[in-house]
Amino acid sequence: MQQIIDYVIKFLLPDNEHLAGEIGYTNDEKEFEKFRVIIRPSGFFDKENYGKISSLPTLPLQKINEIAGQVCNNSGVEILFGTPEVEQINGKIVVNADIIASSFFLLARYEEWVCNDVFDEHSRFEGKKSLQYRANFLHRPLVDEYAISLRKWLKDTGLEVNEPKQKIKKIYFILYF
Repeated sequence: MQQIIDYVIKFLLPDNEHLAGEIGYTNDEKEFEKFRVIIRPSGFFDKENYGKISSLPTLPLQKINEIAGQVCNNSGVEILFGTPEVEQINGKIVVNADIIASSFFLLARYEEWVCNDVFDEHSRFEGKKSLQYRANFLHRPLVDEYAISLRKWLKDTGLEVNEPKQKIKKIYFILYF
């Protein structure tokens, strides 16, 4: 699992992968001194939970009301795992919202793997059964919003953080008739 966790942390840090070592994914307070930002694991990746229906998020989802210094859509950012508390302790940021597990869940389409009984007659996962649809955030780039938060938390600890380069600005569709 550590390789998956490391991959997700680096994925959330485009153009800042060198800062991955500043982020700890631990509940062990003795380890906190090693890191600038500590994300407390929710238990999602624990052997007893992983891959089971019981590991799925429950509705309604909790929200972090402030992200990257501004309120997002006046409604907050949904977190799938953990609790929304973010606190500053001795110059470190301690995050109870498990944005690592939440990101993995969304990026890996974990729900489709675990809920293998909600496929249609063409073996497609039914979109209306997805967490994104049921929790009404299908239109939101939550993983990008988690990345924005992570960059802000790193900045709040005094680190210099690069804003990621825009890679695609627009996609044009050409229809031929």
